[in-house]
Amino acid sequence: MLSTVLAITALTGCQVAHSTQPNTITKSVPGKVVQTQTEQSKAERNKANALTFYEMAFNQHKVAEATAKYVGKTYLQPNPTVADGGQAFVDTFEPFLKEHPQSKATVHRVIAEGDLVVLHVHG
Repeated sequence: MLSTVLAITALTGCQVAHSTQPNTITKSVPGKVVQTQTEQSKAERNKANALTFYEMAFNQHKVAEATAKYVGKTYLQPNPTVADGGQAFVDTFEPFLKEHPQSKATVHRVIAEGDLVVLHVHG
């Protein structure tokens, strides 16, 4: 059940404009600059968040806490047997992990670009 590739995306509603500096992006809301950072630092932060979420949810079995901290309002579940939304995620995985207290997830690969993080996981 946990052998999956999970893609987590963060949709911000902001426009992304590439600046003249290499590997730097500027996020803006019409009329004002909100944040500038390198694509690499953004991807690294998103990787860390995805890994921390997996550790908390699937290895520490703190599904509700991990979901509250890391899952946004619009969560699209890539597993076709689980409904979309954070609460559906909690409702599915908390009982599973209670029935399987030895269950762990091992992350083998992490790939990130911008707001997209892909994990290759065995569980």
